[in-house]
Amino acid sequence: MKLFKTLLVAFLFIAFINTNAQNTIVNSEVGVFLGPVFMQTDFGESGEFSSDTNNVGFDFGVAYIMDFTESRYNSKFFTWMSEHYKQRFEISFSKTNLEHNNAPVESSNEVTAAKFKGMTGEVKLFNFGGFGEWYFMNLNKTSSKLEPYFLTGISYTSSKVSFDFENGNPYNAIDFSSNSNDLSNDMNTISFTYGLGVRYKLDNVDLVAEGRLQSFNSDDIDGLTPQGSGNENNDSQVLFKIGAIFHLN
Repeated sequence: MKLFKTLLVAFLFIAFINTNAQNTIVNSEVGVFLGPVFMQTDFGESGEFSSDTNNVGFDFGVAYIMDFTESRYNSKFFTWMSEHYKQRFEISFSKTNLEHNNAPVESSNEVTAAKFKGMTGEVKLFNFGGFGEWYFMNLNKTSSKLEPYFLTGISYTSSKVSFDFENGNPYNAIDFSSNSNDLSNDMNTISFTYGLGVRYKLDNVDLVAEGRLQSFNSDDIDGLTPQGSGNENNDSQVLFKIGAIFHLN
């Protein structure tokens, strides 16, 4: 958490300096993004394809983006940044319904399998993060309408989880609740995002398509921490987003 706070302060400090320095021009952009989410959690097992394809949710986000293409610095590094880099700050929300599939169900006895089949969960995620958009071409010189980029970033992630056990709790060793089959669970952590995207430039708006991998620094995002080789990895999710970015100046 200390690392995240340090990086967040650094991002905001850079934003303040770039916006207020006399010899700097920063173009502002605002974007909206939405698309499906495919979660890999302890619902199912690590590496099970059906665990990803069946546990699907929806994500919506808004972003503020700093464009440095008209900036003027007496430095090769900042000149390169104005040609190939944009800074994004993004807030997003997603909700995903989870269920057990294949391995944990098929490998269990009849009673336990019925409990796995009847167990469902819902994960709501709130993310706030800073991302760098690294462009492959020179933004000051290209005449192409297509601008591909690589995305990296770090986020503060807060999750809220609820469970429902139609046929009873299959994780007998886990004390979800002593008297109830319904439970809410909260988790705060850091997540790291990597992705590829492309912009299609129009007059005052860019259309965007992105694919991302978001890796959480926790195995508790879904509220489950079962022991075993099939559930040893931290939780993660794959996102596919489309959106629009509006140029404010």
